[in-house]
Amino acid sequence: MAVDKSEFVDALGEFTCAMEKIPSVIHLDNEKAYKRICDLLRIARIDIVHTEASGLQSSDIIYGYKNPKTPFPHVFSKTAANGADATYVAYQFENDAFWDDDDLKLIDQLFMLIFILNGRARALSVAERLTFYDPVTEIENLTAFFRKINKHIAKKQIGNFGACYFNLKRFSVVNRMYGREQGTAIMKSFVKQFAKKLSSDEGVFRVGGDNFTVLFYKENFDAVKEYLSSTKIEVKTKSYINNVTISTYAGYYLCTGD
Repeated sequence: MAVDKSEFVDALGEFTCAMEKIPSVIHLDNEKAYKRICDLLRIARIDIVHTEASGLQSSDIIYGYKNPKTPFPHVFSKTAANGADATYVAYQFENDAFWDDDDLKLIDQLFMLIFILNGRARALSVAERLTFYDPVTEIENLTAFFRKINKHIAKKQIGNFGACYFNLKRFSVVNRMYGREQGTAIMKSFVKQFAKKLSSDEGVFRVGGDNFTVLFYKENFDAVKEYLSSTKIEVKTKSYINNVTISTYAGYYLCTGD
């Protein structure tokens, strides 16, 4: 069944604009963004199989997760410059006539666009981590701290928060006792465990070395002080399991909202 080309171009443009606002091609908002273009192309469901250059494979449903897989799907594959491969699989509605050659060309155009959008999303994700995350501890960095502070100031919510600057007390002793590599793992465990206790509006941010800042809701002040005063971290090696108590030197400031 031939698809009206002008309607396809309009639907593809609408789809592109919608996807500009969605961080990934695999996202809960996809059903709404994909519906018009998929209805036009008589696509009931789209699956993706992603294969990393290393061979690691993952799969997901991009659209139509409630719809069953039907016989004779259309498959489109594309390989990225880094060697990763994406395979998109389109399924028709049950008892629908199979797509003709013109339909399949339009579906391939849609899949090519999804491939480009997915590549862009991955690049933006890498850029986000390089800009706002510390590669050693895998928590947010000082740039992310100021971004979050400015967000709360803009929303006039900064008065709800407190901030803390801390460093790990006598951590050089831990490094001498366990070695620098194991010491780094202990530091990482300490701050990541701490970060998990905080909400997305709060956070632990690495300044550098064993120096960090914390942004927290004032109502969590006591819990933050308790964690930073003394927390046990489990140390695992091939020969033993031990617990190390980490404490900090910390200074606190409760924001006024001005």
